Amino acid sequence: MQSLRYVPRMRPRSHQWLDQVFACRAAQTGGVIRRQVIDVEAEVGLLALKAEVQRRGFRRKHPA
Repeated sequence: MQSLRYVPRMRPRSHQWLDQVFACRAAQTGGVIRRQVIDVEAEVGLLALKAEVQRRGFRRKHPA
């Protein structure tokens, strides 16, 4: 039996916002992308951002 995975739906403009976030210098150089939770919720939603982070292959850095 296949496992179904929830993929949140986003507004059409949301894809542009995500592209802009991942195009910033911090994302390109492996740094930390900082956005306020309220802004993320207003633009795409936290679940959608997490799904996009996984889809693009980013991962959480663990402390040394």
